[in-house]
Amino acid sequence: YTVGVTTRTVNTESESLFLPLFQMMQCLKLGALSRTTASTQMNVQSSRSHAIFTIHVCQTRVCPQIDADNATDNKIISESAQMNEFETLTAKFHFVDLAGSERLKRTGATGERAKEGISINCGLLALGNVISALGDKSKRATHVPYRDSKLTRLLQDSLGGNSQTIMIACVSPSDRDFMETLNTLKYANRARNIKNKVMVNQDRASQQINALRSEITRLQMELMEYKTGKRIIDEEGVESINDMFHENAMLQTENNNLRVRIKAMQETVDALRSRITQLVSDQANHVLAR
Repeated sequence: YTVGVTTRTVNTESESLFLPLFQMMQCLKLGALSRTTASTQMNVQSSRSHAIFTIHVCQTRVCPQIDADNATDNKIISESAQMNEFETLTAKFHFVDLAGSERLKRTGATGERAKEGISINCGLLALGNVISALGDKSKRATHVPYRDSKLTRLLQDSLGGNSQTIMIACVSPSDRDFMETLNTLKYANRARNIKNKVMVNQDRASQQINALRSEITRLQMELMEYKTGKRIIDEEGVESINDMFHENAMLQTENNNLRVRIKAMQETVDALRSRITQLVSDQANHVLAR
């Protein structure tokens, strides 16, 4: 349980996205001002805690229309599209700024600063254990220690759940910080091994409506095929495709090709007629001139 966490609702009836983005940035600035920073021997303005900025998004939209394969199915699609069913999609974004791991010998922290550094290292250790358990194929069947710290508990659905994880490592170009840089890169490299299968977060009602709409469309198309003679059922009750339908489709294709050839030949005949008319006119002018 995290003490002191508040939730702000960002909502607007306007179509513009500027107002909700402005409100979210105000919340982010307020949280950044509340973050504890202090000076150590390694960093003048060192973060003394981890920071998590979470955005919950809920979107209600009209169900997208299913693409039709041919013109005969457009009527079916247009009739089903008049129902205007809605679907609800939800998402969660975790923006996390992890404080760097510290060795007390290098930071020279004492008192409260030392306790903060120990707490930071404990959170990073718990997070590293979770990343190792999720990324190592041999440890996937074992227990994932999400509840070892508040940090891993809050980020549980952003690591091994229905999510995509991106880690950006900030390293120092200084030679004296080589070991910290190497450890940071190894830490981030373990996160690359996490493989998740992401699915759309959709409520069950709209998901079931989408499945039923797809099933209705498929059945209507199948019924249309029976009416047009494309599908037939023989005496034994076996469903098959009508050979006459395939033959008719082949004849229609050949007919279209012949129409294209006739049109091309007609254009050639018109061009030859124009050329003959021009030659006859030139010959008559020549005779008159003589």
